[in-house]
Amino acid sequence: MKNEWDLFMKEADNQAGILMTSEDRKKRNEASDSNLAKIIEKYDAYFCHGFSPGFIPGTNSLLKPGTSWQMKLKILLALYPTLSAFSIKAGDSSRKAYAATGVILNQGQIEKASTKDVATIAHSINHRSNPWQATQPNNMADDIQSSIHNSSMLYNELVISTPNIAGLYVWPERRSEDILALGTDPIQDIETHQLSQELNVPVFIFQQGTLFEANYNPESRTFENTGKIITPKDILNFTPEISTSQKERLLTEVLDAAPFNVRPYEVKCFENHNFGAIQYAKLNFKNFPKHPSDHKINYHDQPAELIGHYYNHKGMIQLMKTGDKLVAILNKEGVKRNNKTESVDIDFLDITTLESGMYISNKNIRDNKSYITRIESEIRKNLEWIKKSKNERVKMQWAMDNDYLACALYGFGIEAGKIGDLETQNSSFAIAKQYFLPEKYSAIMQKRGTSNGHLRHYLEDIA
Repeated sequence: MKNEWDLFMKEADNQAGILMTSEDRKKRNEASDSNLAKIIEKYDAYFCHGFSPGFIPGTNSLLKPGTSWQMKLKILLALYPTLSAFSIKAGDSSRKAYAATGVILNQGQIEKASTKDVATIAHSINHRSNPWQATQPNNMADDIQSSIHNSSMLYNELVISTPNIAGLYVWPERRSEDILALGTDPIQDIETHQLSQELNVPVFIFQQGTLFEANYNPESRTFENTGKIITPKDILNFTPEISTSQKERLLTEVLDAAPFNVRPYEVKCFENHNFGAIQYAKLNFKNFPKHPSDHKINYHDQPAELIGHYYNHKGMIQLMKTGDKLVAILNKEGVKRNNKTESVDIDFLDITTLESGMYISNKNIRDNKSYITRIESEIRKNLEWIKKSKNERVKMQWAMDNDYLACALYGFGIEAGKIGDLETQNSSFAIAKQYFLPEKYSAIMQKRGTSNGHLRHYLEDIA
């Protein structure tokens, strides 16, 4: 990851101030009338970004479904992404807040403002758009004023770039509403306390639209109001400074977790490699020995044996065998805090659509040879289409599809080698290397894979 950090440092000026110190970002934005610090002072309002545990608003977000709220905070601290926020003024009810737990912002640039939730869409780490209305520079001041002074009972939405946080907030009155509105378990104070200690970020508590200093009570495991009011202007003085080494650690942690719902070429190559490995395990699970990390597992009260851990675009999957049945268990990061897992129908492994965008039915695939033959026939079919097509863009897509299929064959062969099935491994490799150079394949796998087999993201993926 050192090269990635060096690149990050080199391109800092082009990354919307990601690596700037709090003072640098403050100076950069001071000249603008939509500078957040100026707006805080002018309107005597708090600006917040809320976290909903495990909830991602579909295609509006750049994050994968199930991304934990803890990871969302680390992304915010490591990358300073352009985000959606809401404002709170003294006396506002908890319904004016998007969520019961979140962060309070004190620096940044307001790019857009609306009186209601307009479902802005994230296109990259530094760009969000309003699909319904484009705010023009000449009416930004009016939009900000209308957004903050709106008479709606619900929260507004402002888009803020290069945000800096003052700390975390909790709003106990909002928790019950979160359960009813989103059907999710609320973030518990003990979780917020643990993360605040890890990242050295203060925690505040809202009551009736007023912010107070908070103390954590370890006996009740809740935050308590100390009675000391923290005004919006006070918030401007709370800026946890994160050292360069902390930023490097957070950046590495974020990118190694691959939380972004982006799938460029190299990512699809990596995913299809894993898809091939899963397909081999599916066809041959009865021959797999007990996995070294196996521990006693029960699936629906039946003993199960771990085959291995595999990466899928939904997350890490555990394949287990129980009797003559293969079971796939998907671990979602967003629900780890409750030790929940989700059973995935094994039929979802029957097509390659999930990883490469192509539909290849596994009908009549009953063994390794028929699987390899099917993949090779699809590659040859694509080559014929490439010869016939006059559309360069379409030809390029078919060529990439063949790369993905070849990566699936490499993954199929590598998994075969794990249990000594060299015949299948050699057959897979012999075909794969005709269409995808082994050196190129190895370089992508080394770049994109972490030590535990998980996908790694890079800044280029989210720019």
